[in-house]
Amino acid sequence: MLVSDRGTPGRACQISSEHHVHNGIEVRNAAHWGFYALQTGEEWGEGGLCLPIEIDSSHDITFVNFHSYRVSHSFQPFPWAVKISNSRDIHFRNFHCDSNSKVSFDTCIYDQTHDVELHEHEFASPNHPVDAQKALCKQPIALYFHEGVM
Repeated sequence: MLVSDRGTPGRACQISSEHHVHNGIEVRNAAHWGFYALQTGEEWGEGGLCLPIEIDSSHDITFVNFHSYRVSHSFQPFPWAVKISNSRDIHFRNFHCDSNSKVSFDTCIYDQTHDVELHEHEFASPNHPVDAQKALCKQPIALYFHEGVM
């Protein structure tokens, strides 16, 4: 799904965007959009290199009840579930990022403009837009997150 060059408010509800090669959802140069009950799912093979959500040059975008999933037989982590660049006022409410495999996403949300990573894989509502967390969650990009590994 691509939302681009839109300033008019819009909504996307109950979308399952799964098994893509490059990007599941792209938001470019858009404003005042809401995504409700969005699900992305990445398959092994070519899906291992898929970025579920990319947001660029956008503002006032809200995601509510977002689920990002990688299938159980995934063998490689992907750097991010969400990549944000040149954007502001991006909000997430009820965020789930998981996998039954030992690898999921290294970082759930990456703000490229401010070089900020948000590592929480489950949260109801961060008390900030993502770019406000720079001082609290700056981590090395090479950090891997392995679910279920002790």
